[in-house]
Amino acid sequence: MRRILSIILLSILTISPLYAEISKKALKEVKREVKELKADDWQSAITGTTIEEQAIKVYEYKEAISSSDGTPIYIIVTAEGKSIRDNIAQAMALNNCKTLAAQSIHSDKAQVAKSQLGRTIVLMKLKREVGHNVEIRLTCAFKRSEISAVKEQK
Repeated sequence: MRRILSIILLSILTISPLYAEISKKALKEVKREVKELKADDWQSAITGTTIEEQAIKVYEYKEAISSSDGTPIYIIVTAEGKSIRDNIAQAMALNNCKTLAAQSIHSDKAQVAKSQLGRTIVLMKLKREVGHNVEIRLTCAFKRSEISAVKEQK
């Protein structure tokens, strides 16, 4: 019984603290973005989740700020990958997300060889067919507190 209670308590404590209610203005912006994505033939690549639900999640993560110093909690990046196969396109998009996140963190790229970004949170996963290829668009979040840099040694 203790084990079950501790698992339930642990799961409650690990839930992301994103409970921001979206204003009407923000919801209009999200709907406009969704309309543009649909016009460009993007479809949700996550079964059971609409593009709008994913866009709202992205907005919530963008608006999450630290209560101690007012800085954003997450770095949000969007990247695409294109290939004949879904899994290769997704891997390319994920790699591009990590590269963009690392570049946004470090201004002096000569001193930093590698960034350890921590856990990648995929907020939005979209897919579309372009000729014989599949294009995957990912929006990923990286928690700033989990990011560390490894300096280059010569």
